[in-house]
Amino acid sequence: MQQISIKKIAFSSFIKLFVLTGLSSGVILGLFLFISIVFFGSGSAKIGTTTYYGLQGGIISLFITPFICMIIGFFGGIFGYFSFRILVKVLKKVSICGEFEDVDKRDIDA
Repeated sequence: MQQISIKKIAFSSFIKLFVLTGLSSGVILGLFLFISIVFFGSGSAKIGTTTYYGLQGGIISLFITPFICMIIGFFGGIFGYFSFRILVKVLKKVSICGEFEDVDKRDIDA
């Protein structure tokens, strides 16, 4: 694993991270809701004035939940970006570990 330090992050990259985090969290939550509704009957999905139970409610929750979590991630990224920038200025850098790939500068400018 490599360690990098973030000194500044583009707004679009920050939003992308939050939206993808929301999507991955939404998939897990959607699966949990699907299992809960279909197998245990403890829940429902409501769209407008119509309420769905059982398999229909589970399938709707399975697909709607990730979408809602992505929207929450989008707005969370918008509001969190400026506070993150302030935090990075105060700390001078934020270090993260992972596998990273160098991107050619020409790909960024295009």
